Amino acid sequence: SDVCSSDLNLHLDVSDAINVLVHVSKPIDFELSPSQYSDEAVKTTLELCGCDNEEIQAFLRKDKIPGAIWYIYSASEADAIRKILFEVAREKGKPLARNDDPLHNQDCFIDHNLRKRLQQCGINGHSIVQWEGDAVFIPAGSPHQVLNIFDCIKVALDFVSPENISQCFQLTTEFRKLSSAHANREDKLQIKNILYHVMKSL
Repeated sequence: SDVCSSDLNLHLDVSDAINVLVHVSKPIDFELSPSQYSDEAVKTTLELCGCDNEEIQAFLRKDKIPGAIWYIYSASEADAIRKILFEVAREKGKPLARNDDPLHNQDCFIDHNLRKRLQQCGINGHSIVQWEGDAVFIPAGSPHQVLNIFDCIKVALDFVSPENISQCFQLTTEFRKLSSAHANREDKLQIKNILYHVMKSL
């Protein structure tokens, strides 16, 4: 289990994952920065993240407290997103090295303006408000990011599904191409070993 205390930048995982939000609460010292946790501030955040009106109204009615907002893109859009992130890096005067990957680097958060730019290129993600007790499924290779609104405690489970084994293989190959100093270069999933032992047990 992990305690969420900050936002999670855009990245993708080598395997499928289920993320369950088991607890949401306002920080003990939330009164010290009321502007961040006010109803109006949270409502604006929900609107900017593209959440639908039903979710916004559920918060305003105090039915429940939103814990986090996920933004998930299809795995098939990963290369197109990479291309745009490379362009943005060049525009900001921060060209990436040859073996760098803007998704694997995990140093970019898609804000409202960048999300509009992606949409203009036909790249549309899905915004999901995660309430306490909700489980979010993230397919292997799907670029995603998380914006935590209040204090959250989550339980995350990674697994390999038969439907996404080819995606796991592709990502393992991508990780090998990263520089030797990159934190994600290590083959943590060991997909070939998993398949070997599955076949052996059969």
